[in-house]
Amino acid sequence: MAIEIYKILPLISAVFMLALGIFVFLKGGKSKLSIILSLTCFSVVIWLSSTYAMFNSEKEESIIFWDRTVYAGVVFIPILIYHFSLIFTSIKNQRVILYFGYALSFLFLILSSTDYFVSEIYKYTWGY
Repeated sequence: MAIEIYKILPLISAVFMLALGIFVFLKGGKSKLSIILSLTCFSVVIWLSSTYAMFNSEKEESIIFWDRTVYAGVVFIPILIYHFSLIFTSIKNQRVILYFGYALSFLFLILSSTDYFVSEIYKYTWGY
């Protein structure tokens, strides 16, 4: 049985992102910058590890579950990167936009477990 490379790449990437997130968290102390960057890495880990699980699932229910779990990480990546950039560049007075972005991310997190995000699966030649 040959390993299909597209099925393993998300897991390999997730392992590297997890290592990066842990490294930054341990080396950065309690600085806001390192915490936000670590959270970004962990969101990417959720995305990639769920993608790996989805690619390796056989049953439709399992595929839909993992596809919805993908979004648990994905919905936070944009706001975390925005938050990181605000801290990195020392831009102040963006709290309203930042809070609004986090509120939208949590709204999308709630919606991601419904049919509004994923209601059915589509089979491509390479998988679901």
